[in-house]
Amino acid sequence: MKYLLESQISSNFGPGKSIEQYVDRIEQADYSILRWVAIERTKDIYTLVIHEVFDERNEVQSIYDFTYLEPDDMHGKRIANFESLKDAFEMAEKEFGTTPDKYLTCGFLNKYLESQGK
Repeated sequence: MKYLLESQISSNFGPGKSIEQYVDRIEQADYSILRWVAIERTKDIYTLVIHEVFDERNEVQSIYDFTYLEPDDMHGKRIANFESLKDAFEMAEKEFGTTPDKYLTCGFLNKYLESQGK
């Protein structure tokens, strides 16, 4: 899997775009949850978003179509807004254990999961 380089993030991450990173899989007694973070950008603001979906790979092909754990969070749960990408990275690392060198272009999580055998 090819992750975004810091230079690619800076040059390709314009307003209206987002980057994503898989966080983990949480096993419950009757189901599993997949989590990933996204950092979305508007003109001047970076927003950290956590996505938590049921693992429905046996029934649904794309992680982006899986059912959200919380129905009110259909597009992820907004954690915080930041004035800089650096601050968003720091919060994502602190709260969810992400690293700045493992982000993907939006839409590549299915390929990531396949490549990792997850």
